[in-house]
Amino acid sequence: MLQEEPAAKMPDLILLDLNMPKMNGFELLSLIRENDHWKDIKVFIQTTSDQSEDKTLAQTLGISGFITKPLKLDSLSSMDAFNLMMDLMNM
Repeated sequence: MLQEEPAAKMPDLILLDLNMPKMNGFELLSLIRENDHWKDIKVFIQTTSDQSEDKTLAQTLGISGFITKPLKLDSLSSMDAFNLMMDLMNM
């Protein structure tokens, strides 16, 4: 989809799952960050993985946020929920 869209219609935000067919989310994120036209798109990982290795690799690849599914706002601290909402609003 990114390859087909003209530069003027690039998305402001991508919600990216780590488990996808053909290529995983880290592979796609790497391609996004390596491409001059796509590298500034905000990417949020949305996944069931809560492994620290996945979070570390995602941060290394330049994600905007890491959202663990299912999202339970009542289990987030008020500061975490605030930061998540601010990240999503400040795109």
